[in-house]
Amino acid sequence: MPPVVVAGNLSLDDTITPDGAFPAAPGGDALYASLGVRTWGQTPVLLTLVGDDYPAHHLERIAAAGVDVSQVRQIDGPTVHYRVTYRADGGRTFEWVSTADRLLLTSPTPTDYGSLAGAAWLHLAAMPIEAHEIGVAAGRAAGVPISLDPHEEYIVGFEDRLASLIEDVAFMPSELEARLLFPDLEAPEGIAFGFAAAERFDAWRPALVAVKLGALGSVVRWRGRSFRVPALDVPVVDPTGAGDAYCGGFVAGWLMTGSPAVAAACGTVAAGETIGGFGAFRDGIAPAMAERVARVAALLDDRSAGSLEPAITSLREHLGTGNPS
Repeated sequence: MPPVVVAGNLSLDDTITPDGAFPAAPGGDALYASLGVRTWGQTPVLLTLVGDDYPAHHLERIAAAGVDVSQVRQIDGPTVHYRVTYRADGGRTFEWVSTADRLLLTSPTPTDYGSLAGAAWLHLAAMPIEAHEIGVAAGRAAGVPISLDPHEEYIVGFEDRLASLIEDVAFMPSELEARLLFPDLEAPEGIAFGFAAAERFDAWRPALVAVKLGALGSVVRWRGRSFRVPALDVPVVDPTGAGDAYCGGFVAGWLMTGSPAVAAACGTVAAGETIGGFGAFRDGIAPAMAERVARVAALLDDRSAGSLEPAITSLREHLGTGNPS
């Protein structure tokens, strides 16, 4: 299958927990989204810029995970750098170590999108609105399907610019981002809000919408119909990157099956694996593909009534897992 291009930012994350500190770990929305694609055996091409301080061994580790890093370009100055402090009560605080302008300065430029030739999909991870405009224009010019995960700091005051990007794009906002876009929606409970927001997005004419609701799962709207896929019931160690992994897993599932329900379940499984530990990379043995497919089928059991079995069979065939015994 042709590759999925994931455009966005890498970051260096200083992680501070009650048990210790982990300086300059690899992070960033584009990394988590790429690993979400890779969860389902597809080849992500990471499209990003890094500063001259980005460790070579981080790129080597990313490549070892099956992510194509040939389109990562180095520029002068620092990489996006955060400090993430986890408190004993479960809360966390994000602080800038680099200056905030590095987010735009390390986002892909128009000349970086030459790698779209022959791509199956372009996923735009959370970036400044200027970078999203560049990415959407490049994807449309190349005739490549696009998904877009908005950046929460580029919502209020940017509504018209964001709306202009969404037509025929798979739009994947979080609940927070959707609430910022539709503050008038009178649906305080998360699932009800997800359905109301997904329907409201019809006016923007997206290809589809997936509203990410964290522990409540996601609400997906496609061709005038909405449905919810629940989250996996797994222990949450660190939610960082879960929404990005969901996006990557969704894209991979969509490309393999053409089913929005199976795609959402693939995204959910990728997100569930991400929250199980700190940082982008997990120690230990990853679940087998057959186990992941079984989780997808279980997530969809209560709504499939057999109608999704052809799509789940297609997923198994793409992954070479065969039918369960």
